[in-house]
Amino acid sequence: MIRKELKPYGKSSIIEGNLPSGSRVLLIDDVTGAGSAVARCCEILHELGIEMVGYSSIVDRQEQAGHNLREQFGVEWLPLVLIGEY
Repeated sequence: MIRKELKPYGKSSIIEGNLPSGSRVLLIDDVTGAGSAVARCCEILHELGIEMVGYSSIVDRQEQAGHNLREQFGVEWLPLVLIGEY
């Protein structure tokens, strides 16, 4: 889990769990909107030497986030549901 910000309790870590440098991860989110949260996650993972091999979200609000992720980070993105489908 990647936190948006450090909490004053717990392990005081931005990433929960053991992800050593060189790890490969698939990032999964509930909803993708503008993509600012996932872009920040990409930056954090890159800074820690962790390779993001892909990104998936349950719902995409169709705000161009997936296109931006491919351009900025070279990350493939697979939403499960596009909000415009229903």
